[in-house]
Amino acid sequence: MVLEDNRFPLIEKGQLKAVLTDKRTAHLYDLPHSGAAAGDYDDVPTIDSSHGGSLSFRTDSRNLKEALGGEPAIFAFISSGGDFTADGAYAAPLQVSFLFDGRRLLGKLPEFSVRSHLDKMLGEDYIGTFDNDLFYFGDLPSQLQGYKMTIVQ
Repeated sequence: MVLEDNRFPLIEKGQLKAVLTDKRTAHLYDLPHSGAAAGDYDDVPTIDSSHGGSLSFRTDSRNLKEALGGEPAIFAFISSGGDFTADGAYAAPLQVSFLFDGRRLLGKLPEFSVRSHLDKMLGEDYIGTFDNDLFYFGDLPSQLQGYKMTIVQ
């Protein structure tokens, strides 16, 4: 299968439109075939990120400081253990985070958790996807994404 521009949009205008599928899963659940399968030459293709496939995001915002509108934000650096429920609720602990003004880190914050809902994260609470020119995370290009979320203890 060849995708136009080698892209298959999963989210459009804040709405989840599709999920990653291989040919078998798409047929089994009557879903669009996303062309996400890969495999060794003697394997049945399956969805597997270890074969060089990548999920990427379209940069849709240019200036993080401007997008924040002067409001401080939380830069989540280490978050391990978060999860979505079947109805789309999301919660995650932030083990390491920093107060952020859109340009620089202002100070380390104590551990806490955040929560939201997938529909809100993709819609009204979505801030943007930005090319990362602020922090060095290795030699690969990286992005920052912003969402409004509720802080819980």
